[in-house]
This record gives sequence, structure tokens and C-alpha cells, in this order.
Amino acid sequence: MSKAKANNARRDLLFLIGAFIAVIIAAVALTLFFRSIALSQSTGKGNFVTDMLGISPPPQVSPNIIPMQDAFVVCRARVMSDAGSQLMNTRFDTRSSRFDADRNEYVIFMDVFMRPTDRSGVPLELWSRCNISAVTLEITEFRLNSDQGFFGLFGI
Repeated sequence: MSKAKANNARRDLLFLIGAFIAVIIAAVALTLFFRSIALSQSTGKGNFVTDMLGISPPPQVSPNIIPMQDAFVVCRARVMSDAGSQLMNTRFDTRSSRFDADRNEYVIFMDVFMRPTDRSGVPLELWSRCNISAVTLEITEFRLNSDQGFFGLFGI
């Protein structure tokens, strides 16, 4: 009897292992089948599943985008070029500077401090804005302005 029980136990174990493997194979086959159906039913925005759930795919970002730090360096170099020896210091404006995804460019703002033009000893406070291509680092627009008006640059 013990030999018969051992054979039955071995047969039951083999049956369970076979059933387990069959379930795994069926699950993989059904997953691949439904995945191919879902991907073939794409509407163009995403795949079938994301379209049915109303999830939009993430926007495609160009891998060629240059870091904002490099754009800041280009902008600062332009400010230094325009201000010359009158430049005392610049400060990056983290609150206003940003990436404009629609135009694929950085908008860099800086506070610019120039040597005083009069005897007061108070530095002139200006601000600079540079629009810089995130792909080529070309300056597309540049401004160096004073909140004191145009004549504030000349100490008048």
C-alpha cells in the first residue's frame, strides 16, 4: 500500500506541476495576444489602452535640449559684453527664468549691477532678459533695461 500511495503522490505532484506550467503558458499567450490587439487599435495619440482610459501620452521632448545653466552662461557673457568695465555683478533670477516649450527656448532673467555714474556711490540696478534657443544656444532676443527709465542708465 505504501508503494501505491507513493505512486499516487508522485502522479498528483506531476499533475499539479503540469497544470501550473499550463496556466503560466496560457497567461503569457493571452497577454501577448491582447497586447497585440491593443497596440494595433491605436488611434494615433497613444495606444488603445491609454486612449480608452483617456490618458494622453507624455509630450515628446527633444533629446537635444541644452541645460538652462548653459543658457545662463551665454546670457551672462552677452551682458558682460554690453556692460563692459561698468559691470559689477549679475544675479540669476530663479523665480522668473524659465523654459518656454512652445518656442523651445529659455527665457533667462538676471539682475545686473553697474558701477555708479554719479558721486552717490549707489550701484545702478538693471535687469536683463535673454531668449536663448534650447537647441543652438543662439540669443533670439536680448534686453538690458533699468527700472529707472532710459535716463537712469546715464545718472540723469
